[in-house]
Formats: sequence, C-alpha cells, structure tokens
Amino acid sequence: MPRPMTVAEKILAAHAGLDEVRPGQLVECDLDLVLANDITAPIAIDVFRELGATEVFDRDRVCLVPDHYAPNKDIKSAEQTKKMRDFAHEQKITHYWEQGCAGIEHALLPETGTVVPGDLVIGADSHTCTYGALGAFSTGVGSTDAGVGLATGRAWFKVPPTIKFEIEGELADGATAKDIILHIIGLIGVDGALYQAMEFTGSTIASLSMEGRMCISNMAIEAGGKAGIMEVDDVARAWLEGRCQRPPVEYHAGRRVRAGRAHRRGGHQAVCELAAPAEQHAPGERVRPHHHRPGGDRLVHERANRGYARRRRGAARTARGRGRALHRDPRDAGGLQAVHGRGPGGCVHRCRLRVLYAYVRPVPGRLHGHPCRGRALRVHDEPQLRGPHGRPDLRGVSGEPGRRRCERRGRPHLRPIRPVSRLSHFGTGSF
Repeated sequence: MPRPMTVAEKILAAHAGLDEVRPGQLVECDLDLVLANDITAPIAIDVFRELGATEVFDRDRVCLVPDHYAPNKDIKSAEQTKKMRDFAHEQKITHYWEQGCAGIEHALLPETGTVVPGDLVIGADSHTCTYGALGAFSTGVGSTDAGVGLATGRAWFKVPPTIKFEIEGELADGATAKDIILHIIGLIGVDGALYQAMEFTGSTIASLSMEGRMCISNMAIEAGGKAGIMEVDDVARAWLEGRCQRPPVEYHAGRRVRAGRAHRRGGHQAVCELAAPAEQHAPGERVRPHHHRPGGDRLVHERANRGYARRRRGAARTARGRGRALHRDPRDAGGLQAVHGRGPGGCVHRCRLRVLYAYVRPVPGRLHGHPCRGRALRVHDEPQLRGPHGRPDLRGVSGEPGRRRCERRGRPHLRPIRPVSRLSHFGTGSF
C-alpha cells in the first residue's frame, strides 16, 4: 500500500515520474514554468549562453516579466530590461509582457491563467511561492538555476517536509489574510519553516478570497518556507474558471497523511498587526505613532542588549557613579540616573548593541522623562562622533565639562535626547 503523501510530495512525485517520494529525498523533475524578471533574467540569460544552449526548452513555458524597473530608474536598469526584451524576441517567448503593459508578476501569472493547479514552477524571485494558493508547487530559485531551467526544462529538488497550519473559526474584527500570515511568522519565527513546505488549511482559509490566499502563500518565504500550498476547493475552482490556459490537475493530501509538524490556531488569534523590523510583527493597538528623523533618535528593544547584559552580569559596579558606565547593566536605569551629570562617562552606556546602526549611545528613557519603565532604550546615532582607531568618541556627550571640551576642540556636541511619544516594546508573547 503506497504511503500517504502531502500535496507538495504528490506534485514532486508526479513531475519526477515516481510513485512515491519522502522528505529529504533528492529528485529531478520536469518543470511546467520558469519565471524571471528584469533584475534576475539578465543573469539567467548569461547562464543560458554559457551552457551553449541556443533555444529555450519550450517557449510556451517561459515567463519574462519586466516589473521591477518600471519605469527604468537609470541607464543600467534600462540596459537590463533591453537585454531581457531582446532575448524574448529572439526566442519568440509566448509569455513576455512589455514594460508598462503588465503588472506585478505574482498577480499577473495567476490572473492570466499562465499558472494552473498542479504545476511545478521555479522563478528567479523569492516570492514565486505565491502560486501555491492555486494548488501548485512553486518556489524561488537563484538566477543560475533559472538559467539551467530555461535551457533544460528540468531542476532538482530535495523533497521538503511539510508543516501543516490549521486555521479555524472567524477572524477578529478588522483582521485580514495578511494578519494571519504575520501571526504565523511571529509564532514560528523568520526561519521557523526553513526549506519546508507550509500547507494552510482550515475553515478560516476556506473563507478567504483567492487574493487573500495568494497573500498568505506569497509570504511563506518570510518564514523560510520552500513553498506555501493550499488545496484546491470550490472557491479556487470558481476563480479559475475561464482563466486556465492548460488543463489543471488537482492534488489533495491523503486522509491519514502526517505532516512533520502541525499548528492549530483560531482565526480570532490573528488580530490586526503591524510588521516591525526587529520582531516581525506586533499587535496594532500596541503601537503608537513615532516620527523618526534621519540620524536622530530611535527606540531599540532591550532584547538587543540581552546577550551583553548576560555577559556583564557579574561585572563590578561601584556605587554612586564612580565606576565606568561600560560595566553597567543597560536596564539599571537607577544606577545610571545616580551618576547623571557627574562626568562625561557617567550617563553614557557604551554597550555592544547587536543592531545595524553605525554609532549608537543607548540611554534608558527614564533619564529623560520617557515613560518606558526601563524596558526600552532611547538611542541616538551620530556618525561625526568618531574617536581614534575608529571607536566612537563619546567623551563630550553629556555634562557641562564635556560640552566645553567639545567647543574648545571644535567637535559637535550631542545634546540630551528629548522625550517622544511612547512606543511599547514588541514581542511580549504569542498572539
């Protein structure tokens, strides 16, 4: 009796000419579509030439969409678009859209029926996984793989394990499909589905429109997913009616199939959320407006300092500011407040933030009346404050003596940070 397989495994097995595949197995498959855009296609074309190929494997199965440089921003981008245009005309590519005559590639291909259920698609764009909402296995690849695909129509895959997400019930008021996927990414992390197929099921998914489903599949890559797949149902069939350019093939998971991992969530748990760089998402009601000036102040989550604080936990701390601020816990606002104004090194914490800002000086907001209870750090970055050997020169940051020293040496003086509206810290738990 054949082993029950997931949707992803069934599609890969069918295109590899095998009766059964298992996670971790290496297979070589025939491709239904190869996609590239005006950024990735020129590199793929170079690979195509290097292989000595003269014709693409099938001019009806290649899609070239100039949607990233529309309009061209400079001469170089115009040359890239021209290179793709010339290649499309040379090879008589059927699915080539001239610049200005198409839209975003990941909306264009489903709407025109170029992608159909059951397809195996590779695209030189990370969000090619969008087409999983149609019941296809689609994944992003590099331009080298796309170039080989243009020439041969084949690609090799490592069969990914499947994570199943069952979303049941009604969504909270105001929540949409984007909130569902933001909630899931916040649940498992940005690498929680690394090289795994994410399969979405449940009554909540069934109630979504096709546009909402494509939004969820589109963002599977944001969790590291290889593909984001949904089974074809009546909603999908109605949307696909009259669109498909080729006969679709529906694949459904076996009844007793077991995914590598399964997550069951209620639709009400996906509230209106905002994407945030540090924590990927945060409930919308927890965020307050915050205006950022380039080179000005920022709020940095204290988690960036957690590792440093752990390493410095046993460091000596002398009372009333006689010790160096370098040895102070960034969450010890009281200790820093006691030394505020006692010297240039007293109110500055030169910790090693794991944040991609050039030069930072975090100070607990409580020192400046910021109502954060020590949970967040106000940060100011000034590229001018550079000392010898490339280290930040923070001697003149605060305190009257430091100010006079800066003026005497002709260096800019960094004024104390003024309080701004509160931005509660992100990531206080699962939602």
